[in-house]
Amino acid sequence: MNKALFLDRDGTINEYGEYIYLPKDFVFIKGAVEFIRKFNVMGYKVIVISNQAGIARGYYTEKDLLALQRWVDGRMESQKAKIDAWYYCPHHPIYGKGKYLQDCDCRKPKTGMLDRAVKDFDIDIKGSIMVGDKEWDAECGERAGVKSFLLRNNDYSLLNNEVDKYLSLQNSASKHSLLIVNKNNAALTENAVKDFYAKYGGLNEVVIVDNNSSDASLERLRSFDHMARLLAVKRDLSEADAIKYGRSFVGGIDLEMKVYISE
Repeated sequence: MNKALFLDRDGTINEYGEYIYLPKDFVFIKGAVEFIRKFNVMGYKVIVISNQAGIARGYYTEKDLLALQRWVDGRMESQKAKIDAWYYCPHHPIYGKGKYLQDCDCRKPKTGMLDRAVKDFDIDIKGSIMVGDKEWDAECGERAGVKSFLLRNNDYSLLNNEVDKYLSLQNSASKHSLLIVNKNNAALTENAVKDFYAKYGGLNEVVIVDNNSSDASLERLRSFDHMARLLAVKRDLSEADAIKYGRSFVGGIDLEMKVYISE
């Protein structure tokens, strides 16, 4: 699987402006190209995820947008950087005209564009990050399970510090995974998670195949901020099937398994 850097466009790659579609109006934010080049070198796919309501409103066409993207690609290439793919939403649920008047699944903070990119490029969600300048960018990333960062005040030096710290922790931490298959006893599950956290700390992965815990119990488990993933599955699974199902979601180097089965 590939890791990806997902990027918003306006206000993240270029200085924010309303309905930019001409090269003369596209001004790169200082540090943006270098940031992209860094992820190119690290082997990440760089994928732009952008709302383009100007198309919906009739201010410019999809052809205009594609021409601008080609121009940006050329500028990137001249600076030894690369955007691997562009995804854009041309719709608006209120102000769209004609076929562009849609309450679609792709307009951020909905995740349609990001979901399609994940499928098209076989993206490892947990190993990827999202960067944008607005809260709906971060919300889109978080909804899709991607670690998200906000570019504030066009300050790539601050963003680089935040991202580098996160990546360093990801790459250096000893990874462990806990798989819990629990059919009846929620208290045992909670205690097992607490013990795991005390033993290994953060940046690890907890996967729980849970057939019978209450919603309140599951919410308490979700509150553990160290948990990379909580899979709550309310279905009748045999022990063997539950373990097989859970294993398919577990990553990490070391697997610790706890099985609590009670008919």
